[in-house]
Amino acid sequence: MLFFYVGLGLAMMTTVVSIFETSTTINKNQHTIKSKAIDSDKLIIQRQNDKEFLKLLKDIKGISLGSGDLICQNIKNGFVDELNTNYSILSKYSHLNSYNSGIPSYSTHVRFKNSCNLINNYHRVIISPSLLESNTYNLYSCIIDVEPKCPFEGVN
Repeated sequence: MLFFYVGLGLAMMTTVVSIFETSTTINKNQHTIKSKAIDSDKLIIQRQNDKEFLKLLKDIKGISLGSGDLICQNIKNGFVDELNTNYSILSKYSHLNSYNSGIPSYSTHVRFKNSCNLINNYHRVIISPSLLESNTYNLYSCIIDVEPKCPFEGVN
């Protein structure tokens, strides 16, 4: 009788451990995001343009560009309009003038509140006012293919 209960206990313990391992495996597989292969040329261009946008935002720090779509309009106008007060700073970045307004971000996340976005083919850039400093802006970017928005915009 003792062997019966020991055998039954081992069988139950084995079952519990196997269920635990199965649930752990399933859980790990749910969080694994299968990344798509991104064209290396697109990635290089994205990184170069991200650096340029970051330099632009650093140079423009302390100057109000407004909020929402007005941020991008002021940046784009500053690239080419000599009457724009920011022309002396932004004209150095006129090669970024090929970016146009894209689909607005409807994310409810506080980081994207009052933001604007620019798109050039497959590269989406989101510029939003900083939550910590006034007249300072943050940059978010991604490569888009099928979806016209970045994957992180869906996270609230």
